Amino acid sequence: LTDPDNPFYNRLAGKILKLQGNPELADIEFQSAVHKDEKRLAEANLEWKHVRALKSLGETYAEMGNFDMARQRYYEAFSKAQDKQTKTTIERLINELNN
Repeated sequence: LTDPDNPFYNRLAGKILKLQGNPELADIEFQSAVHKDEKRLAEANLEWKHVRALKSLGETYAEMGNFDMARQRYYEAFSKAQDKQTKTTIERLINELNN
């Protein structure tokens, strides 16, 4: 079963709809993903949950084509990340945006 509060599915649906040439429906899905992550961010009681929500927001904004917001969220996540693997993953995402 899928988690209805997981923004991944909305982001994926948005990406598919965007590729199919349906930007209006894609935007609805992307906005749902952003809303879910903003909620997760507000409710995050552990640092790693905060980082995960920020990274996910960055991924959604990148798919939306809002690269400035994606970069901002990635940098926030990077600055809060504690473990090397997470920092490396976020750094890769930032580099992908900058190329």
